[in-house]
Amino acid sequence: MLKKNPRKLYLYLGMYAFLFVFFMLTVYSGDDFSRMSNLARARVGGPDFFGFVEGFYTSLNGRILGNSMHFAFLEPSVLNALVRAAISLGIVWAITRLARVRYLPAIPVILMFSIVPSVPILRQAITWSAGYYNYAVPVFLALLLVVLLRDLRGRWRAAAILPLSVAACLYMETVTVALVVAAVGLTVLRLVQRRFSFAEAAFLAGAIVGAVLMFGSPGYRKVLSGEDAYRPMIDDSSPLGGWSLGSQTTSRF
Repeated sequence: MLKKNPRKLYLYLGMYAFLFVFFMLTVYSGDDFSRMSNLARARVGGPDFFGFVEGFYTSLNGRILGNSMHFAFLEPSVLNALVRAAISLGIVWAITRLARVRYLPAIPVILMFSIVPSVPILRQAITWSAGYYNYAVPVFLALLLVVLLRDLRGRWRAAAILPLSVAACLYMETVTVALVVAAVGLTVLRLVQRRFSFAEAAFLAGAIVGAVLMFGSPGYRKVLSGEDAYRPMIDDSSPLGGWSLGSQTTSRF
């Protein structure tokens, strides 16, 4: 497609260069510093890469691929910027393909709305590396799933959808739930239409497997059992119906 339209190819290359510079100019913050410290300890004989990921899975959350990508691409900064620029460009490409955008000047506008929808989202999901790999990457994977379900044909369709749907569930809990709901809804619709195929079956199976891996994390079991003081649980004993956070109770409102 891009080879047949040189102007579109040059536009995407220009946007990639812009995104690379954009991400090179962003600063590390929050979890980025602690994980850089972890990586530094690993280089001098501390826990290895998989040990860090396993630690997050068993103690905090089930974001296996989100945490893995953050550790893998956090440093050096050039690699971090190259990867984030590629994912962001992939989101723009998927949106333009799904919407069948042919007017080239509209594509940079889509890019700007994708990376700067609001100041809070820019701060939490774009410029912050830990947030980006957990919040932005599953958006691209979910859009890619829609592209495959709508446009891909042939025997490899289900084979591509199955691992992609599993992967998309291992970044952000709300995305995981949304994919399971979408997979179940699509399955019911296709069964009613009597057009259920291996592609829909692969999507459903992948979403279920991904959800099991995500929410099967020991970290979530600690939350449900009340062992995790880091995250709040509803405190029914409080007359104000507050949230219990360790020894503290804060108002629900």
